[in-house]
Amino acid sequence: MLSCRATSAVTIAALLVCVPVSAGESNRTMNKREADATTATAAQPAQRASQEVLHAATRYLEACVTRDADFIAANSVDDGSFWGIGSGPGPGWNLHETVEHLRGLKKAGWSGLNPQGFVAGDFAWFTDYAKGVLPDGKQLDIRVTLVMRHLGKRWKVVHFHVSEGVQREGIKLGS
Repeated sequence: MLSCRATSAVTIAALLVCVPVSAGESNRTMNKREADATTATAAQPAQRASQEVLHAATRYLEACVTRDADFIAANSVDDGSFWGIGSGPGPGWNLHETVEHLRGLKKAGWSGLNPQGFVAGDFAWFTDYAKGVLPDGKQLDIRVTLVMRHLGKRWKVVHFHVSEGVQREGIKLGS
């Protein structure tokens, strides 16, 4: 079970600090480490991601399409807070499900991958709109969102969303 708390509306509206807790503890108070981390993240304004962090995000997204499941496992948080979402029905996948899913897929690729992102405290987030290149060469418009957390000396992914960007009949956004 995860206990999630918003860290800062200024930092990123949907960013949550998720901490594994045991059943029956979902309403517990944060410990000092969690509270300090939340305060530190909320107090730091977002900065453009450095080349080092952009490289980590790009390398992770490349590993997704080359189906490098071992790289994905090694560069994702493994504390139960990881969650991935892709095109299709269903709520998404935890880390184990993501790694096993990748192992069963043929290699694909990217065209025009160029994620842009920000860092605030120990969190970084990235978005991109690139072409996904399927094994048969067909290209699809793909939307990407990636959220990373700095743990120790490494950036690890806590969340990804990769889905086909398609126009839907009857849905109009904007004016």
